[in-house]
Amino acid sequence: MIIRVWITRWVWVLALLGAACAEPVATSGAGAAQASDAVDGSFSANTTALDGVSAAEAVGFDSGTSADSEVGLADAATAVPPDSTADATIPITADSKAEVSAPKGVPYAAITAPAKGAVFEVGKLVELAGIATDTLAVAGQLKAEWTSDKDGLLGFVTPDAAGVVKLATSKLSSGQHLIWLEVKNPQGISAMDSRSIGVCAWGTPESFDTKLDGAKWKIYGDAYWDPGGWLEMTGNAQGKFGKIWNIADFVQPGDVQISFKIATGGGINGGADGFALSVIDVKSVVELEAVLAKAGDGGCLGYGVAGACGTTKVSAFHVEMDTFNNVGDPNTDPTAENHIAVTLDGDPGKHWLWKETPGIEDLKWHTVTVEVQGAKVRVTLDGTELFNEAIAGFLFRGGYIGFTGSTGWASNYHRFDELKILQQCVVK
Repeated sequence: MIIRVWITRWVWVLALLGAACAEPVATSGAGAAQASDAVDGSFSANTTALDGVSAAEAVGFDSGTSADSEVGLADAATAVPPDSTADATIPITADSKAEVSAPKGVPYAAITAPAKGAVFEVGKLVELAGIATDTLAVAGQLKAEWTSDKDGLLGFVTPDAAGVVKLATSKLSSGQHLIWLEVKNPQGISAMDSRSIGVCAWGTPESFDTKLDGAKWKIYGDAYWDPGGWLEMTGNAQGKFGKIWNIADFVQPGDVQISFKIATGGGINGGADGFALSVIDVKSVVELEAVLAKAGDGGCLGYGVAGACGTTKVSAFHVEMDTFNNVGDPNTDPTAENHIAVTLDGDPGKHWLWKETPGIEDLKWHTVTVEVQGAKVRVTLDGTELFNEAIAGFLFRGGYIGFTGSTGWASNYHRFDELKILQQCVVK
């Protein structure tokens, strides 16, 4: 019985496989029907003779095999294997492609002129210069923009082959300006640099062409107004010293430019002693006059109240024109030659900055300019720079402005004229 069932199962399996693997003769019509009937008849005859064994068991299936499993096996038996010669590359759709970004340049901007904190007279030409470059873009692909936080857009410039961008303007308004240079590359990435400058208006020049009435400029000691249209500190006489001070206006602290004219000479015994412009930081004219009353003559040049000239403590800034070599009388000068110097706090003996000026006693008019920027002081004589240096710890505190001069055994004229003060803006 067992042998018969086993043989019957394999006969049926082999018959089924042979039918599946045989070359098809007909797929429709009578031939197809006959093949179907043959298979159905064989299956029916065999299953009838199994004496109680189910058709599923006859083909080797467990009775618990599901219809889904049978369908899956049928699908596997009829599946067509992939063509081994076909292209095995898996296509990538547009959505699945990795996004590749174009390389981006790095822009650079730097202002090279004017100097930080530079001060210009309103209406004068201001020349702006800088560098605008990029690591990828060429010069022609870049645009540089100059702006002011006070006046807005100043202009667009295309960098040259070296990346240089320049713009000149005389239309900046009076006041403090934060100048910006911005460069933007084709990807829209920008770089910026900034610099503070001042554009200031000169105060009304003091020509001293008319006689002083005492309301603004007050005369002390031997000084006087000359009908020629200038201020004279001593006249050509021995043992004189005088002062003339502006008691109405106060020079503000911070950066400042002062311009004035001087003339000295024509004296006796080789000429002496000298004269000075001073700015004294006091709160009132009463305090100012208390300081001036203590100033010494001779080598103290009419402003000295400290050092060898006294014990008064005061905050003051002085530019002196010294034409006599003092050696312990009461001060000792750093040179035997005529010189221009910057001194501080009423002490003519301490020359912070100085330069020899041998030809100054010609009784001709010479222009002196003084520029203060932070701790740095620059002084010129007839357009020639004498010095341009910083004084450690110095800060211009402003104050009342005036002139002094003195003579001793030797004498000279000591004249001032054409005072101008450039201020109305403070540059940070």
